[in-house]
Amino acid sequence: MRRFMKLALVCFLGVSCLCVFGLWFIGFFRSVREADVPGTYLAKTSWGNSTLVLAGDGTLQQTVRIGNGEVKHINGHWKLVGPANGSMSSNITLGPCFNMQHDRKGIYAPVSFSSIDHHGFRGMEIAVDPDWGISFKKQ
Repeated sequence: MRRFMKLALVCFLGVSCLCVFGLWFIGFFRSVREADVPGTYLAKTSWGNSTLVLAGDGTLQQTVRIGNGEVKHINGHWKLVGPANGSMSSNITLGPCFNMQHDRKGIYAPVSFSSIDHHGFRGMEIAVDPDWGISFKKQ
């Protein structure tokens, strides 16, 4: 009887782990839908930070705060460019906007084309300068 209880417990724990992993996997590896995108995003760099508000109607508002105290505001539009066949990664166009790359320090950009990914329970992320670890993270 004791052996049966041990086996039942091991099976229960194994199935529970598989269920949790399955839910995590499904949430982590899914493509971005247009309804996922609207919200407030924050990007932090060594030279300043930016708040990006993406509205459900395709408009955007961006505020950039540079370390020297300068604050910039801009209004524009965004559009989700869905994943290519067989890809989980989508792209987003923003424009006009301010560039948040490590060496651009908030300069005006007529358009920006970036990848946008849904990272399961960690939320949405718009890549800005991946080599420098700069991205907009949904709040």
